[in-house]
Amino acid sequence: PSYCCQKCKRHHDDPECTITCYRKMRSKFNLASKKLEIRQTNSVKNGNLSSDSNPVYGIFVKQGQTIKKNEWIGEYVGRLIPPGFPPSERSHYVYDLPPSDRKYYDQNERLEPATRPELLRGVEIDSEQVGNWTRFMNHHCKPNVTPIDCQAGKIRMMAFRANRKITEGKEVFINYGSFYFSGRGWKCRC
Repeated sequence: PSYCCQKCKRHHDDPECTITCYRKMRSKFNLASKKLEIRQTNSVKNGNLSSDSNPVYGIFVKQGQTIKKNEWIGEYVGRLIPPGFPPSERSHYVYDLPPSDRKYYDQNERLEPATRPELLRGVEIDSEQVGNWTRFMNHHCKPNVTPIDCQAGKIRMMAFRANRKITEGKEVFINYGSFYFSGRGWKCRC
């Protein structure tokens, strides 16, 4: 896909689209994050129910706050793992940012995905050791937040937007996707 900036709506190659667009987008995330808190939940993580000895944390809407439908709430940040990088032990906090194009470049030579299948994978964002509060969003098959592969100010990101109104005390959920569970031999417990 060809990306347009979420703020100025210009094509990513347009010189009028600058880091200012990204900063404006981030300011929306900062406003929304003030409405949220991290706290222990009763969710299941890695097949285990949350307990005092094995706490699971989630993101909740603070008392007296509401997240509106279509409100941007955050950006998934972490260590970037480039396509073709050999996977080591896979973290539970990896989010795949799909390839921006189905054709890839390697040493200035155009390659088709069939030539290098490992390049079909996009950039991975691993927030296990370096990340922000978005890594505490838990899974639900009927999520109230949608991941959006987007761009702001020439910076491509995975951002999250509420897909319905989320009221105070409610947990914020995303759908991890079936591969998250099948790739680890787990089953979703929704």
